Amino acid sequence: MIVFTSTPERGLIVLEPKGRLDTAATPKLEAAVNDALASGNSMIIDLGETTYISSMALRALLFAAKNAAAKGNAFAVSAPTANIANVLRMAGFTAILHVHDNLPAAFAAVRQEARSHPPD
Repeated sequence: MIVFTSTPERGLIVLEPKGRLDTAATPKLEAAVNDALASGNSMIIDLGETTYISSMALRALLFAAKNAAAKGNAFAVSAPTANIANVLRMAGFTAILHVHDNLPAAFAAVRQEARSHPPD
């Protein structure tokens, strides 16, 4: 089972999926991402407590990043476990997504990006 926590903080939403991001859990990830995007906030997906990520969930991360960028919002992934970081790297996602070792680094990067690209 996957549990999401969502932490709004001054124009930033942190989604924290816990457990397996498998085919059954990906629709929940997509719904949480869509809600965050609809709010107009920048987003971090913290993978620190995610134990598995499927190809379908990888596609959802790519969707989130592209749609956040299209809306002018920052997007980052933080704290992937060693196994998930390896999957992201092997799939080429580290060249596409902003992946940070920990949540504070992701916060700093997202805030910097938001300052560099203020809303219209």
